[in-house]
Amino acid sequence: MKKLLLLMVVFVSLGFAGMVTATTVTTTFTGNSDTTYGTYNSAGEFSSVSNPTNGTAINVGEFTFSLAGETISSALISGLWGNSAVFSTTYTSLGLGDSSGPTIALVSSGDYEFGQTSTSPWSYNFDTAAMAALEDLTNVYLFATPDDSLGDLSANPYAVRFTLNSFEIETTTEDNGGPISSVPEPATILLVGIGMLGLAANARKK
Repeated sequence: MKKLLLLMVVFVSLGFAGMVTATTVTTTFTGNSDTTYGTYNSAGEFSSVSNPTNGTAINVGEFTFSLAGETISSALISGLWGNSAVFSTTYTSLGLGDSSGPTIALVSSGDYEFGQTSTSPWSYNFDTAAMAALEDLTNVYLFATPDDSLGDLSANPYAVRFTLNSFEIETTTEDNGGPISSVPEPATILLVGIGMLGLAANARKK
């Protein structure tokens, strides 16, 4: 019986030593209001200059956050096409990258140029490859690129317009530094512990 109880204590201890901790990372965005390319208004809505150059990535701001060696488990960025003054935008692709340009493609505006009566939401849920790429970046910039592969850039209104709503990052860390896939769920640990207690009680009766 003593051996069984010892085994139970060791198993439960190892399980809790390998617990995974989930953390919501605080992200801060600083808009880049460069009058050469575009500016933000007081509501945080971006508008580029008229007739931006096709294919030229506009650095519209920088995200700052600290991962501290944690693994990203999920990431979601979202916003709106258009703004409160003009609901439409020229054909635009958004991406993240270092200061040299976008390396993670996010979303494209598609056909959102004519006769809009309201802003339109956009969002990007990061896949595994995009999360891994994000972990490798030390400085993360948001880029807006006018893109004539999406439509006719010569038509009006000819300006990039969007609003950034949020950038949510969730990370996980394991207390003992072991592989996350090998960590027992807390509910599993509890059930196994109860089962072992039952076996111990049964052995004691015998």
